[in-house]
Amino acid sequence: MKGTKIALIVILSVIILGLCVLLGYGLSGRLGRFGADNVGWGGSYKLVQEQEFPVEGISSIQIAYSKSGNDVAVYEAEGNSVTVREYANYEVADRELAEIKLQSGKLTVKGPRRTNTFMNFNRHIYTEIYLPAGWSGELNIGTVSGDISISTDLSLEGALNLASTSGDMNTYSQNIKAKKINAASTSGEIHLSILETGEVNVSTTSGDIWIEKADAPVSCASTSGEITVCGGSGDRKMNSTSGDVRVEELSGSISVSTTSGEINVSGDRGCGSIGSTSGDVFLSLAELSGDISVNTASGEVTMELPKTASLEFEADTASGEINTSFDEA
Repeated sequence: MKGTKIALIVILSVIILGLCVLLGYGLSGRLGRFGADNVGWGGSYKLVQEQEFPVEGISSIQIAYSKSGNDVAVYEAEGNSVTVREYANYEVADRELAEIKLQSGKLTVKGPRRTNTFMNFNRHIYTEIYLPAGWSGELNIGTVSGDISISTDLSLEGALNLASTSGDMNTYSQNIKAKKINAASTSGEIHLSILETGEVNVSTTSGDIWIEKADAPVSCASTSGEITVCGGSGDRKMNSTSGDVRVEELSGSISVSTTSGEINVSGDRGCGSIGSTSGDVFLSLAELSGDISVNTASGEVTMELPKTASLEFEADTASGEINTSFDEA
């Protein structure tokens, strides 16, 4: 009998937790995401607002959904106009639509405050932005809980700035060129693909960071999210508290710091500094382009260096062992 009561308590707890999560997502506007044929969990989506603007004279675009849970998706336009469309899965009042205006070369899309209640928690609006190929202004997108996706190549003379509190960001293997690329999220994941820019700055609190390729100096910071930078050229600066850090195909200088996260760095050539308090460190370079220093308090360090390298090696430890194969090279 006692076991039955415990089982019922566990089942009820799971059900209540699930309902709380469902309600939380609904109140944020993230439930019922759109899919194929504009059909989502909350029902069919219909176009509720559309505005077009000639691309000539538009030097910057500011998309701000700081008070609602809109997703924002960027696509390539078929014509030579910038188009903004909003879709909803319910009957929308005029006050719930974004304010869209063009003034002095700046196109602004500003979402109103929109709060869901328990009775309408599955209501959702999402936004599509269509940009003509070759548009080269500055693009700024900000959301609270909505995802940000870019499904077209971009070649911007200005900056690309992406920001969200809990929404994910994804550029879906597109080529992104910009003067500068900044992406920041608190708990959302950030996935950037092929980047060519003056510099890349990415930060999260708990969301993971993944950069496929960046021909630019890259700076990434996260508290507990994992950081992965796979390819490209340029210097790399990574900082994490408890998340792991992985850098592949390094060809510049490296600066990595973690508290307890593991560090894995590999590449053709490189130099710089790697430090961790308790995380393990693995370093593999085909060529040294300068000095390299590795420090850890209690983690293990493994280094693979080229046999033909001419170098001075210094190592010390408080309580661990030091093993080298330099005499065998």
